[in-house]
Amino acid sequence: MGLLFILLLIFGALVFCKLKQSVRQARCCVKAPLTAREQAMYFQLVRALGDDYIVLSQVAFSQILTTTGGSAEQNKKLWLQMRQKVADYIICRRDFSIVAEIELDDSTHDSKQEQDAIRDRHLRQAGIKVIRWRQIPSVEDILKAIVPPKPAPKPLDAVRQEVKTS
Repeated sequence: MGLLFILLLIFGALVFCKLKQSVRQARCCVKAPLTAREQAMYFQLVRALGDDYIVLSQVAFSQILTTTGGSAEQNKKLWLQMRQKVADYIICRRDFSIVAEIELDDSTHDSKQEQDAIRDRHLRQAGIKVIRWRQIPSVEDILKAIVPPKPAPKPLDAVRQEVKTS
């Protein structure tokens, strides 16, 4: 009886060791931070905006948003909802003040319209302009959406009048 118990114990230990060896351990692997489409969009934004703006990609909302105005519990709840979300692109001025958040939508967003609307509402509430494109836009379209129009030159008569009054 004792010998049978010892044999079963040894057999059980061998099976346990074998099972433990066959279970693969999870590990991290490197991957590209942007898909080929996202890379093309990134370079198009950089081409259009040049050195006047900074283009950041894959920015966690926790880096650009905070919560305020509600109770501590309300603020925390909203923070927990928003902190895991990621902006495709953030466009900043040279001082890193945010000009806009850009999303490059694909067909996966067709079923996420309500979630996208909530997300956009929170960004707009924080004062961030939200731009969504389904295709990579032209340089002209990017400039129209991001860069504020230059004021029209004053008529010559108005300039003369200013000079007279100074």
